[in-house]
Amino acid sequence: MSVLILASPKDAHVKVVRQHLAALGVSTYQTCPSRLLKGAGFKLKLGDSAPKFRFEAPDELSDCSISATEVDLESVTATWLRGYGRLNLNQIAEPWAARLMENESSRALSGLFRLVAGLWVNHPAAQAEASLKLSQLEIARRIGFEIPVTLVTNDRAAVADFYHSCDRQMIYKLIDESSWDYFPDFEVPKGLPTLPFRESDLAHLEQVTLGLHLFQRRIDKVADIRVTVIGQKVFAVRIESQEGKGRVDFRLDYSVAMAPCVLPDDIAGNCLQLLRKLGLNYGAIDLCLDRDGRHIFLEINAQGQWLWMEKGLSLPMSLHYARLLAGLDPPVVPPDYSPREPEQ
Repeated sequence: MSVLILASPKDAHVKVVRQHLAALGVSTYQTCPSRLLKGAGFKLKLGDSAPKFRFEAPDELSDCSISATEVDLESVTATWLRGYGRLNLNQIAEPWAARLMENESSRALSGLFRLVAGLWVNHPAAQAEASLKLSQLEIARRIGFEIPVTLVTNDRAAVADFYHSCDRQMIYKLIDESSWDYFPDFEVPKGLPTLPFRESDLAHLEQVTLGLHLFQRRIDKVADIRVTVIGQKVFAVRIESQEGKGRVDFRLDYSVAMAPCVLPDDIAGNCLQLLRKLGLNYGAIDLCLDRDGRHIFLEINAQGQWLWMEKGLSLPMSLHYARLLAGLDPPVVPPDYSPREPEQ
């Protein structure tokens, strides 16, 4: 039994899970897909027999598991896609040639991963599909979650109308979390949190016409709830976000009180059903609790963090992540699950 981990060598979550896997007697190998083309050998052979695919690269966390310099992907029983990484072939001088080769290499990796059998947490195609915020909102609504009223537009008049229809309680958020990657590295903190829309912002709506933007009715909430689903294990944590600086976006203040909580059966069931619909075996779901006691779905992140809760609340999340990868805990979607690759 061996687990292939596709992640950055600096990922603290991976280090902890690999330690648990080693204790369970499971060998692991870690590499980052974006590094496969930089000083690493890559070989795939098709046609005369079953596909043969191997790649060679130094194991970057050998202190946590059995060291290896070459992996035969046919021997892999589970694959953990923690972080795909962005291919950046900046050693190619011509920008158009670099983009062409990045696309060729990316599509080759996508095809390769479709050939890897065993359990995926999560499959690249499912993870890509799940990252589409508008799609996940509608899927969540169909399952039975309540969601915020949402508007996506480049029409400034529509934004103003929506703002007033929301009784001047409206927020703005990025349509895709990967957009954070485009913010300058010198910006601290990097990225753009969920922001409240203010009356004074109405004077600057011409910026909306430059591209599509996402607006939502602001929920009058009493707390945020982070639901971490690992296989069929559901961990819910109530975050007293309204007591600190993260009243709109709890990620702005992790110093507030938080504690494990028990979800109503229908909400917990909806969380598992959402992962099943999206083809995921792991997901970090953000809910909030409004003043009427309703659980409102905000979004799901198929690569969300959990160590900040595990360490503070002594929750065995990493252990169950390891047990899922080792085949000791049941998955949501089975090892033979094969989602359709989204069109480019």
